[in-house]
Amino acid sequence: MKNLLSSLICILFLSFLISCQKERSFETASPGKGSLQADGTGDCLPKTIFGTYVAGKALNDSNYIEVEVSVSSPGSYTINSDAHNGYSFSGSGTFSSIGANRVKLKATGQPITSRTDDFIIRYDSSVCLIQITVLSGGSGGPAAFTLQGAGATCMNAVVSGSFVKSQALTAASKVDVQINVTTIGSYTVSTNTVNGFSFSGTGSLTATGLQTISLRANGTPLNDGPTTFTVTAGANTCTFSATVTTAGTPPPVPSNDHFPLTQNSWWSYDDPNNAGDTIKRVNKGSISFNNTTYQEFVETDKTGNSGSYYYRKAGNDYFENTFVDAYSLLTFDSTIEGDILFLKENLTTNATWNSAEFSGKENGVAKKLRYVFTCIDANATFSVGGKSFTNVYKINFKPQVSTSGGAFTNEPLDWTAYYAKGIGLIYIKGSIPGFDYITSIRNWLVL
Repeated sequence: MKNLLSSLICILFLSFLISCQKERSFETASPGKGSLQADGTGDCLPKTIFGTYVAGKALNDSNYIEVEVSVSSPGSYTINSDAHNGYSFSGSGTFSSIGANRVKLKATGQPITSRTDDFIIRYDSSVCLIQITVLSGGSGGPAAFTLQGAGATCMNAVVSGSFVKSQALTAASKVDVQINVTTIGSYTVSTNTVNGFSFSGTGSLTATGLQTISLRANGTPLNDGPTTFTVTAGANTCTFSATVTTAGTPPPVPSNDHFPLTQNSWWSYDDPNNAGDTIKRVNKGSISFNNTTYQEFVETDKTGNSGSYYYRKAGNDYFENTFVDAYSLLTFDSTIEGDILFLKENLTTNATWNSAEFSGKENGVAKKLRYVFTCIDANATFSVGGKSFTNVYKINFKPQVSTSGGAFTNEPLDWTAYYAKGIGLIYIKGSIPGFDYITSIRNWLVL
């Protein structure tokens, strides 16, 4: 009986161990929860693509992408893409902590043809998009290019995201730099490590000429204040600066611009037809098209309708990419988009400039359109919405039309815009005889 009891105790103890092991194994295998991080256009963050993708060439361990997941519950994960053009991406593992986690998705297969493939990445109930450019066969070597601003400050460099002391950087933290491509192919560009973090980027260049590439930030800033980095690409270097802030302290407005382009900044305005904060614009971050990088401002009205506006800064000049007849009475027969130079820094009173000239037809008649800008006051004080603003640029601009090669003449439409230093557009008024269109600022947050 004693031996039987001892044997029974051993069996129960072993059963307990096995059940604990099974329970522990089950808990480890529990699926995690979270969401893929994307920018305002739905593109996966951090948009990091590694390796070169060449038609007819099998992919290997150097070919992969990185995506960022905001984990709400730790556990196992499997993240897949759909399949395109003979290849796809996937990755699996275990999330051990909540918050931002970067995941490597390995490419498998072999691209069939040279083209740009749009992949949908799925995890849990979230999706994001990523574009892979496949080079033509035999063109998978390194690209040849130069940094714009080589040997000095990087030309048109745009730093996005937040850089906070003692906080790990996320996919939103990056810098866009311009390069001039002479030979297509793969590229790898990086910076030195300063103050605990650095920037790097890799990918493929499929066209020659001016291009914009993104370098993602990695690491954790150690100290606050401006931090200068050197970008290195082959024998070329250039520099840019990122400002680190202390948690809870909003970063300074870059250069106290009259039209800040910092990501996640927002402004709300009175709608001309509805009082209150009925229009809100948010800078959702950078977007590239026509080989140029812009900041996308998404505007939403009180009904929920939304639209996008695209702005960029080159040197002291600000451009809006839009329908070129958007601010005129003229309506071209076909859609014409272009960059309108609408504002400059370091203006003086009575300074003037013209936009580019845009050609098209209205009702079959050949016409040209341009805008003439005048800085009425380079240091105005202006009150709107019960708030007084100083260091304001007061800008008047008029659309002018040339018909069938004739002289440019003013339209009856006239615009006046006010831009406050460090804030942006605070008031705009469009006038034609008997009618005024007015939008005025209510609230804002510039990061």
